Amino acid sequence: MRPLTADDRQQLAELHAREMLEYDSCCLYIEQRKLQMELIDVEHLLGGERIVFYFLAEKRVDFRNWSRTWRGNIKTRIELRQIGVRDEASCWPTMATAASPCAATAT
Repeated sequence: MRPLTADDRQQLAELHAREMLEYDSCCLYIEQRKLQMELIDVEHLLGGERIVFYFLAEKRVDFRNWSRTWRGNIKTRIELRQIGVRDEASCWPTMATAASPCAATAT
């Protein structure tokens, strides 16, 4: 592990900006397709090699068409994680801990 450099900080800011755009466009996609799910968070791992979408859904959601669409748009590895209602609160920055499901993981 090493301290963040200026380049790392710049890359982190760029990834965060992309997260916001991807969150908005994903919410629009969910709304247009009337999918029974709620997007909670979008997270890029540092380096940009993977993006994780956290969502709530009461039932299973078919992601085959969704992933095909997003794979072409994002051009990075996509991971979808269904979280429980109890886990949703830990996704917010004021309550997040390293053990929360929305914390960056290496899985």
